[in-house]
Amino acid sequence: MDKKNVLIIFLAVLTIAGFGWGFYEANRTDVATASIENDASRAFYELMDSVDELTVLSSKAIVVADNDNRARLYSEMSSYSYVAQENLSMLPIYNGTLARTQQFLNQMGDFSYSLIAKAARDEDLTAAELETLKSLNTEVAEIADALHELESSSGDYFSYDAIQAANKHISDGDYDNAGLAVSSLNTINDGLSSTPTLIYDGPFSDNLENKGQITLEGEDIDWATAKEKAKAIFGDQYTYKAHGKSSKAAGIAVYTVAMQRSANDETPFAYFDISITGGYAVQYTVDTEDGEQAISEETALSNSDAFMQTIGYTNMKAGYYLIDNNIFTVNYTYDLDGVAVYPDMIKISVDMASGDIVGLDAKSYLENHQKRSLPSLILTEDGAREHLASGITPVACQRVIIPKDNGKETYCYEFRFKENNTDYLLYINAETGKEEDVLIVKDNESGTFTM
Repeated sequence: MDKKNVLIIFLAVLTIAGFGWGFYEANRTDVATASIENDASRAFYELMDSVDELTVLSSKAIVVADNDNRARLYSEMSSYSYVAQENLSMLPIYNGTLARTQQFLNQMGDFSYSLIAKAARDEDLTAAELETLKSLNTEVAEIADALHELESSSGDYFSYDAIQAANKHISDGDYDNAGLAVSSLNTINDGLSSTPTLIYDGPFSDNLENKGQITLEGEDIDWATAKEKAKAIFGDQYTYKAHGKSSKAAGIAVYTVAMQRSANDETPFAYFDISITGGYAVQYTVDTEDGEQAISEETALSNSDAFMQTIGYTNMKAGYYLIDNNIFTVNYTYDLDGVAVYPDMIKISVDMASGDIVGLDAKSYLENHQKRSLPSLILTEDGAREHLASGITPVACQRVIIPKDNGKETYCYEFRFKENNTDYLLYINAETGKEEDVLIVKDNESGTFTM
């Protein structure tokens, strides 16, 4: 091979190698850029989540009196404070002007940690400590609101280009043009004071899930009976066909009846589950279509009440409700001699465009309902009030049975009250006076839910 050909091959190899190296460098740059963007986004959302947790925890900490609950809440507050602090420092647009926010989160963690020991020694909060706790709750809630406002605004504030542009403006001292993310975080920082030196699903719905296999009363029914029961509830204008049968491994063995608007329809519009044992209405789901609201909440509740009577569940009392995508869902609890039994819960949904029933879930009721004997009241309502934290003035009280994480039930007084512009439900054991739980109540245009 002559020298000329060798040179050509050599140059070709260099060219290919150059392209390869350029591709490698470009790919490495893309990977690094994506890593920066992903890290920034993750830090922001973890910051937002931890601040949300701090808002809920500090709201509860204001009103609890039980020392075990206090210690748990203070411990969780301390942990989330440090998590929030760490994620704030990881934001690529973090700068020295956010020092007050960083200090606030650090102090909130330290203050919370200092209260754990007081709870362990059965020492009450001083008036000054309670005021500090309230102030912390107010300020962390404002931080949460600002972060959510930034998250919901339009703009890709944590893209690589946006981060680079923001940092250039920051290095030049031009914070006004550094972008919304920087200005929002600086607004949070500037708004902090010097303190300190800190769906609806009804109450306890999380405790009512996944109970496993259960036993129902009554004789087993056949397919014909299942379809006749469906027709008795929804009317003979529909066609009812056998769709499937589940086993007891699913918790409740059911027949699933498919409902068609006519015999010629190829696809059912709804499915209705009826327990094989006893023939109880278990679940009902409908494929709904979008439509404008045509009925009021009062009418939706009336329709739901009427359906409850039709399916045969008695002594059920309507409670919290939620409206989502024009679907009104209300939770019913069993009423035992004036006591609300939260484990025995049924949900019914109504389409506010048509007024039709479009959902039923009675699984929690069927899993938990049993014959109960109420224990003798050791505490009167006035006696239970004495176990509330100082300064709390309830606006409502009722007797309830609540589920516990260990599967047992507890007889309580449920007190509803407002403190620091937040609504609460607090549960005092009717036998021992122990503070069992506290929930935050949220009301909005969609209804009422608890946290």
